[in-house]
Amino acid sequence: MTGFLSKWRIAQVVSIEPIASYWGRASWVRTRDGAVYVLKEREGERQVRREFALVEWLRGRGLPVAVPLESVDGEPFAERDGRVFCLYARLPGESVEDHYDDAAEGKARRHGEAIGRLHAALCDWEGEGDVGLLDLRGAVVDWALPRISARGDVLEVDRLSSIGEGIARDLERLEGVLPRHLIHRDINPSNMLFVGEELGGILDFDMARVGMIFPRGPVTHHSRRRWSPSPTWP
Repeated sequence: MTGFLSKWRIAQVVSIEPIASYWGRASWVRTRDGAVYVLKEREGERQVRREFALVEWLRGRGLPVAVPLESVDGEPFAERDGRVFCLYARLPGESVEDHYDDAAEGKARRHGEAIGRLHAALCDWEGEGDVGLLDLRGAVVDWALPRISARGDVLEVDRLSSIGEGIARDLERLEGVLPRHLIHRDINPSNMLFVGEELGGILDFDMARVGMIFPRGPVTHHSRRRWSPSPTWP
């Protein structure tokens, strides 16, 4: 893998260490000049180009996001044995792990402000067709329910399936009513970095899709492609 990293214009690699994660497809890369990078395997070239266009746009809006570095081939990725990888410079800051100490309220406020800032920017994204639509009902029917049914040894399958089917029916009715725009889909504390009280980075946009928005209060203006929040939001 060290030789493969010569695909990017970085200093001599001194270590590569796996990053503990759900997918297990990312590694820390440290170089002799003290720089730190993240190497991530992606689903394919299409996903990378989609993500690259979005994060480049968000960076232009002043949001601290990780943008894939350009390879020696002039692409935001490199290929190895039919697999696609991106390299990112490590963004400053750390994710918040202790959510229940005496400073919990301030931490929650900072996270909420960061999410609102991201959400407001995503409202203006004009490339919705490039990232694909989120089929939330399909995710319930085709992904969640079959997995529930397969775990009858530990789950109350009949009860949970009934709940899932009710959710699917409700989502089908809401599809033509609720507004849509681009959403991150995995915005959680581990994907948000802070340097003290300042936002240092928002990570992992590979799951971003155009999905339904569930606003508080009545929906007064919407379309299937875009929703503009009230002037006082967020």
